[in-house]
Amino acid sequence: MTPLLALLLVAAPVPAGVGHVRTQLGSATFTETSVFSSSVSLARDRTGSWLGKVGEKAVELEAHPDSILGEPATRLRGPGSQLVVVHHKDRWYAKGTLFGLPVRVVYPDHQALDGWKRFHFDGIAAQADPPFLPFVLALWAAEADREGRLPLEVGEPDAR
Repeated sequence: MTPLLALLLVAAPVPAGVGHVRTQLGSATFTETSVFSSSVSLARDRTGSWLGKVGEKAVELEAHPDSILGEPATRLRGPGSQLVVVHHKDRWYAKGTLFGLPVRVVYPDHQALDGWKRFHFDGIAAQADPPFLPFVLALWAAEADREGRLPLEVGEPDAR
């Protein structure tokens, strides 16, 4: 890729309803119902489950509604994956594993700004309240290598 083409791709506006996450390791694009990166392709079906590919493997993350501390929550379960997502006291929390690797995200977490500095957000990813579950999947997809082998940890270390 030429430097001019790379500059044009970075400077291109993100369409409405689309979010983009970039890191030094990679990037991912998401909407409320899909997440794409160079090695991840996931789409949400009508049941709330996420289907697609990670690397060359077909995957399914089944969504199960739950309640934690009286707040509505979602649990994603699949091969090597147990992820819980909940909104509590003006913060979103995601904790568990995705494809065998730890995931812990607290958003927004103004006390952990250094942890967020490695990300660049555009479109709905830059909004104050992005659609959180696809946002977390996009954060993971942006940092995942071809086999999805990098953990994702952003936010306070004792997040529950």
